[in-house]
Amino acid sequence: AVFSKDKMIAKLDMYEARTMNLLRENKVKGLIWLEGENEENINFQGKSKRKVKCRKIGDRYVFTIDLTLKGEIVENDMYEGLDKNPEVLKKLEEDLAIKLKGVCNEFINKMQQEYGRDFIELGWIGAAKYGRGKGINWDEKVSKAIIEVNTKVKIDRLGRGKY
Repeated sequence: AVFSKDKMIAKLDMYEARTMNLLRENKVKGLIWLEGENEENINFQGKSKRKVKCRKIGDRYVFTIDLTLKGEIVENDMYEGLDKNPEVLKKLEEDLAIKLKGVCNEFINKMQQEYGRDFIELGWIGAAKYGRGKGINWDEKVSKAIIEVNTKVKIDRLGRGKY
């Protein structure tokens, strides 16, 4: 559940709550998975690093969220030869980054369109840069802002699975 002071404003499922925490907090641990054909999948467990930048263009705010995940492959049924071929490993990192970016953009669009609230606390960053106590409604500003998400995935170790 997401609250605004004492009032509950939204009830998120676990998938959305994980995405919200990833976008909202720094140093979050989590699991990303890709599903392929024939019940093939790959699971990546990592720790996130978040950096947010804020700009103001006219009267509209632009937030850039840089997410970097480092971690290990927990299970692998999809990609053959990860330990032998660095090109396959690089392709997997790109695929995971694309999946993560899609999930984050989907959550941000839902947050802005349906709820019109600042679930990921971007207003704090905007207020820190452009001043507090000016009577700005950050929920409204963030719901109309441009929010860009840049993702990067780095695989440190290869865990279990078929290699």
